Amino acid sequence: MALVTVIMLRDFPNSFGITMPNGSSQRLEFDFAKDLYSKGFVSDPSGVLSLSAQDANGGDFSTKIPILSGGVAGNSTSWLEIAPYPERLMYILDSGTTTTTFSIDVSADGSTSLAQAYTGTYASSSLAEVTPPILYSNPQAKYFKISILSGGPITFYRGA
Repeated sequence: MALVTVIMLRDFPNSFGITMPNGSSQRLEFDFAKDLYSKGFVSDPSGVLSLSAQDANGGDFSTKIPILSGGVAGNSTSWLEIAPYPERLMYILDSGTTTTTFSIDVSADGSTSLAQAYTGTYASSSLAEVTPPILYSNPQAKYFKISILSGGPITFYRGA
């Protein structure tokens, strides 16, 4: 069962009759969280719930969510919750053709890296690169983080 972290936007009783208070952070089952999100009861700090199923499977880019803008060597995203389904990332240099190297790490707790899952290099500001659908194979991986190792500026999106 995939879980996602949400922020409650109003008091809401769960299935056990316990109220999840407004402003609290809750880990909910993905489908239940998506339903609450569609009704405006929760916010989606990770951006996972705002993706449509079509986008998650490689559809159009209309809902892409920027996760790193203008990143240069030494910059990284925060730890972002891994989607419970395969998703694509899109990246493009903001200007120029400086060769830019980046890595994607995974974490079980959102603070400590388990492993480097991917390293990439890109050097174009005229064409965006879109990854194949990503499904992290490490069963402990719950979060990912993109780090710019050299070059930039580069912008990353999820939900592509």
